[in-house]
Amino acid sequence: MSTPQQVSAQYHDVKPVLDQCLAHGGGTYEAPSAGSAVQFRHRCYSFRKAYRDAIAPGASPYDKLILRKLAKGETRVVIEPNTLPGTFTPASGARVDEPEVAPDDPLLEEARALRESLGLDLE
Repeated sequence: MSTPQQVSAQYHDVKPVLDQCLAHGGGTYEAPSAGSAVQFRHRCYSFRKAYRDAIAPGASPYDKLILRKLAKGETRVVIEPNTLPGTFTPASGARVDEPEVAPDDPLLEEARALRESLGLDLE
């Protein structure tokens, strides 16, 4: 298994791009050629796996990003947050409510702070 330092060094070209995508809600990477774009996209997915294995087993912030499939000859890699459009309605038609939580729940406040730091808007 790789160490966090090895992962950062091995993917020095990928990590800064994905960090910017997380910070700005997505973006694009323009490669010099179609082959370079394919290689970059592959390295992004390899980085995500290596990061998850070495640094954050089971949960990586980079798992929120998807890299759109490239068309033949495409040099632009589109990186977007993995969000599901639309509204969920249960089959029963019942309203889905959030569970009751005490207003002074420290775990709730910690979860809200984490959600805000990750730039997630779930409300």
